[in-house]
Amino acid sequence: MHTHREFLNVLGATESAINIIDNFRKISSRKDRGSVLEAVEYLYKAYKTRRYSALLINTTRKIFEKLLEAGNPNNIEDIARTIDEMVERIIDEVNQATDRAAEIMSKRIEDGDVIITLSYSGSVLKAIKRAHDRGSEIEVIVSESRPIGEGLEMAKHLARIGVKTTLIVDSAIRASIERATKAMLGAEAIAANGAVVNKVGSAVLALAAKEARVRLYIVAGTYKILPETIFGEMIALPSVEEEIPNDLKEMGVKNITPLFEAISPDLIDAIATERGFIAPEAIPFIVREVYGSWPPNLKSLETMYSELKSKLKKGV
Repeated sequence: MHTHREFLNVLGATESAINIIDNFRKISSRKDRGSVLEAVEYLYKAYKTRRYSALLINTTRKIFEKLLEAGNPNNIEDIARTIDEMVERIIDEVNQATDRAAEIMSKRIEDGDVIITLSYSGSVLKAIKRAHDRGSEIEVIVSESRPIGEGLEMAKHLARIGVKTTLIVDSAIRASIERATKAMLGAEAIAANGAVVNKVGSAVLALAAKEARVRLYIVAGTYKILPETIFGEMIALPSVEEEIPNDLKEMGVKNITPLFEAISPDLIDAIATERGFIAPEAIPFIVREVYGSWPPNLKSLETMYSELKSKLKKGV
């Protein structure tokens, strides 16, 4: 049984998606029909749970497309081998794109910069580490990022590599932005209009940066672009219920905490990708390059999942 919490417990958007894809490969590794079907079910459930994760959605589509194109459904060993090879290639491509985006961003980090960020982003961490390793004196202000508190882990990682780090509560973002020279965030997804979905609190940081005239950079590979948004599909933004004191519960007070929110494209100065710095307005051109047309010709994952299950069950 795979729970919603299981799909949320890995830090970083890219790391979370790769963890799920790797688990999908491990489940299928027994190379029998039952395990391959279980793996497909697992991946589809992860997609349904994390419909805000562009990397997971895009890689799930690639995997389903490849398996639908695969040959004889009775040759389960070949299908399992295809899964293993494809997942290996996807992880390698994502890591290369992430490294390239981080390298490009790191070259914009200057000696003496004070960077403000929120939550945990492996891409942002890599960019800062590369600039630090080149000898730049950098300070980072990290917002704790409630309700899960990923900012605490980000602060630990930065401190371990020797970066001067200050941890702040989320409500102190506006009060702290005046010290910052740059604002930097990762992304869960990038919409067709250039809006970026990231951990809740990101829009507050973006608004504060705009007010203080501090440039905001997003560090994300183009695999974070969600083509479904071209057709008007909204990105699902989940919430969780946090524990509150019993006396408040008894008075009927409820707690609903959103996990993610959208940053308007007009608040973003640039997106650092493996293809270079791009403006939010340039996203349609990137989609055309990746998918070959605008709008792209996409089959829904629900349809692909149904077709794939039917194919794999043949011969049972």
